[in-house]
Amino acid sequence: MMKNLRPLCLIPILTLLSTVAFAVPAAGQIRHVVWVWFENRETEAITPATAPTFANFAADNANFTNFYGVSHPSEPNYVAAFSGSTQNILDDGHYSFPATVDNLAKQMSAAGRSWRVFAQNFPGNCFDEDIDATAGADGPGVGGLYVRKHNPAMTFQSVTANPVECANVRPLADFDPTVDFALVVPNQTNNMHDGTTAQGDAFLQQFLPLVANSPDFAHTLLIVTFDEGTTAVNGGGHIYTAAAAPWLHNKTIAGNFNHYDMLRTIEDVFGLPYLGNAATGTTIREILPPAAVAADFDGDWKTDVSIYRPAAGQWWYQRSSDAAVRVRQFGTATDRIVPGDYDGDGKTDAAVFRPATGEWFVLRSSNLTYFSLPFGIASDTPAPGDYDGDGRTDPAVYRDGAGTWFVLKSTGGVSFINFGTSGDLPVAADYDADGRTDAAIFRPATGEWWLRRSTDGVIVLPFGSASDRPVPADYTGDGRPDVAFYRPATGFWFVFRSEDFTYFSFPFGTSGDLPAPGDYDGDGRADAAVFRPATSEWFINRSTAGVSIRQFGTVADRPVPNAFVP
Repeated sequence: MMKNLRPLCLIPILTLLSTVAFAVPAAGQIRHVVWVWFENRETEAITPATAPTFANFAADNANFTNFYGVSHPSEPNYVAAFSGSTQNILDDGHYSFPATVDNLAKQMSAAGRSWRVFAQNFPGNCFDEDIDATAGADGPGVGGLYVRKHNPAMTFQSVTANPVECANVRPLADFDPTVDFALVVPNQTNNMHDGTTAQGDAFLQQFLPLVANSPDFAHTLLIVTFDEGTTAVNGGGHIYTAAAAPWLHNKTIAGNFNHYDMLRTIEDVFGLPYLGNAATGTTIREILPPAAVAADFDGDWKTDVSIYRPAAGQWWYQRSSDAAVRVRQFGTATDRIVPGDYDGDGKTDAAVFRPATGEWFVLRSSNLTYFSLPFGIASDTPAPGDYDGDGRTDPAVYRDGAGTWFVLKSTGGVSFINFGTSGDLPVAADYDADGRTDAAIFRPATGEWWLRRSTDGVIVLPFGSASDRPVPADYTGDGRPDVAFYRPATGFWFVFRSEDFTYFSFPFGTSGDLPAPGDYDGDGRADAAVFRPATSEWFINRSTAGVSIRQFGTVADRPVPNAFVP
């Protein structure tokens, strides 16, 4: 079955190392992070029987199976997650570190970002005592004690000595899901410290709608965790952690992570330098959104079945959110479709490249206005992507004869990249998952992929043959596109896993089908799919929801998810 493939090998050409936070992953896609903390449970104590809300939340979204606290008792875990260090705290005492000590609140304010700590039953007015026993109603759940040791912002004088900063510490009744970063600390009953697991579960059940009903939930990442467990495994015990976002569905994350890794990931989201131990941690790419979802016209993180009808210059798409069919008139018969999110609103824009004039025409999904610009010549191959990591698609072309890439960055300026030779095919994607599209080519003559990764250097992967169709996408859900191809002669798909450099193959299609991969079920993994022109049928092998067959289009239509398949 694999006789046409050369033996796989990796040829590292250049290695680039960086110790600073990389470009914001899918910039503009995560605008809000809500981080909710509970107390003192090993993950084995959180079960469908004891905590059904927690169990369902993890099962429906992204469930961490190997997440750990970093220390004991409680306070050093909160401080570590807020500053990248336990600050040598070994107990639950009253600590106050100088304003020079860096922390997440200080970082957010310096970057012009909004932040809040919503501490349940916090009395306000920069209250700096260890305990407040008012215990009245304050948001979801029941009344209970507020304790300072679970409010890490109050440990730093950059907050407590500055009235403006200290005003960002609020009672939970003031909860606002639209701030950039929110740390949510339930009271001693609802966080399970003094209360029961059932009381914590009831709190979470009441709290979740406050986030889900946010006017900008489409760009929100919600994290639910515990400070520590009851054992010393990996420092602070094996703890429940789960995350939810519109792009996370039924996902299990098996890697070993802790509070420092989560802090690092949050800093990546906001483009902040790494604090302390976050610098040596691991970014949790599995919970970050993909750089873009192909042909997502309604912004629900799912690929929509969609076609371009050249004869009429029409875009037809069936929205996955409500199955409604929409039509846009935009283009001519000789245009090349170049769909992408050019306005950064999280939705695919209809766009075309006109070879005859070297012009780009983009119909913004945000307001249905269009713009055009000259960028390229007739023989160029369009290869748009988010090359500058700002969350907007940049017009780009690959000039075959010169082996040169031209990128018109939405942040300003033009980039020239010499990468490729005559006969190469552009296969641009964000192969190193740093939020920036990488120039890359497939060389049919040798069956080689050359990837110019913006942070990890150049790598060469022999994988495929001259007649194969490159279809790179994240088929395994690790946050990185996999090198992959579709073999028209046999209808087989071959995927080279980015996480471990092994491959798998499977049959899905027949001769004459057009490959149209995309994340049709929204589970964060690309699905193999083909459009069959002879019958106008779509066959979609959804990784979570199973095979779907539907009729949509006519024989001469071009499937939109196929736009950049060479």
